[in-house]
Amino acid sequence: GGGRVEVAGETVTAVTTSSPLGQALVGKSLDDDVDTRTPQGKMTLVIVAIG
Repeated sequence: GGGRVEVAGETVTAVTTSSPLGQALVGKSLDDDVDTRTPQGKMTLVIVAIG
């Protein structure tokens, strides 16, 4: 779950905890690695900003 909205002229993508990515992000902090699965396979992301 989630979506995109315009805020002050910028597109912001929201992620909810009902999505696989959102579940993987729970409890993570800045600079943490996040492992998740996508239709294309496993993906490792790094949190570079929170806002």
